[in-house]
Amino acid sequence: MESIAELRKICQTTAQKDLSNIYMRYICRVISIYITRFLIPTAITADQVSAVMILVGVLASLMFLCVNPVLFFAGILLLQFWYILDCVDGEVARYRNYQNVKKITNDKMDLPITGAYWDYLNHYIVHGLVPFTVGFGILRATGSSFWVLAGFLASLGQTLLLAIHDTKSRLFLAKITRLGQLAFFITCKVQSQPEKKMTKIKHWPAGKWIFVVFHYTTTFPTVMNVLTILGLIALMTLPIGARAIFVLYYAVASLVVFLGLARNNLSNSALDREFAQIYFVQPEKNEDISST
Repeated sequence: MESIAELRKICQTTAQKDLSNIYMRYICRVISIYITRFLIPTAITADQVSAVMILVGVLASLMFLCVNPVLFFAGILLLQFWYILDCVDGEVARYRNYQNVKKITNDKMDLPITGAYWDYLNHYIVHGLVPFTVGFGILRATGSSFWVLAGFLASLGQTLLLAIHDTKSRLFLAKITRLGQLAFFITCKVQSQPEKKMTKIKHWPAGKWIFVVFHYTTTFPTVMNVLTILGLIALMTLPIGARAIFVLYYAVASLVVFLGLARNNLSNSALDREFAQIYFVQPEKNEDISST
């Protein structure tokens, strides 16, 4: 059995490239590798870990229906464990691949795409369930149906934030497939992401700052960690008020961010320009690309 240090090289090489998710990189993956090491000698597959991960996320969400603040916080701890399992399934997949090809996986796209499919399902299920069940739990405590509506709006906002990114990928794939059928050559440019011209941060207007804060706080794991902080407050004081803050904030912030991103994508042919910045399209013959 490899040491923990060796397992980190085998199982977390691709993860170290993700500099944006500091919480996952410096906290969750410190813990997840020990769970991965425990699972490696067994016959458990990465897909099985992913299935358990989703079940844990659903169970955690259902515990937010509880009025008791202790049970509510237990659900938060279970949600934290769900997020750690989101690291474990990929680590198990990379180790199984290492066993087969005797080579460290340097790009997660070299693994079977089934793992990514599990991740998409996981996000849509759990991200949407969390705010809705918190809102339903407030209904059980107060009897006010308003909180079901607020929880639904927060859940809708979280789902739309996932959809706004995934639909862009779906459109790009459909365009690439169509161009390929028409005998066009499509290659990805060296720079995989479009270069964005940004003003210096210190010159951002107040509205930009507010949107950036909303955007950051409406993505996971920040949503989960905000809930953790409010869950601690609910445990000590304001057992329902802290939950109400969570639901109200995400009912507003998630929808604001969705509308802002949608406006950006739909204005001035932004999606077409982004596609052109990422992909180089060349006709095999003399086809007129404008006809597509």
